Amino acid sequence: MADDLRAAIAVGRFAPGEKLKSENEPKEQYGTTRVTVRKALSLLKADGLLISEQGSHTSPRPGLNPVAS
Repeated sequence: MADDLRAAIAVGRFAPGEKLKSENEPKEQYGTTRVTVRKALSLLKADGLLISEQGSHTSPRPGLNPVAS
C-alpha cells in the first residue's frame, strides 16, 4: 500500500495539498486494517512525502515535483 501511494505521488496523481482518502477507503480497497493504513501513511510522512494536519487531513507535501511519464 505504501509503495502504491508513493508511486501515485511520484507521478502526480495527487496534487500537493490535495486531501487523501479517509483511512476507511484504502482499508476497504486493500482488505486490511486501519492500523496497516496508518503505518503506510506514517512511512510516507517519515519519507517527507506526506504532511498531516491534526484533525484535518493528510496530503502530499507541497514542493514535490512529479516524475514526468
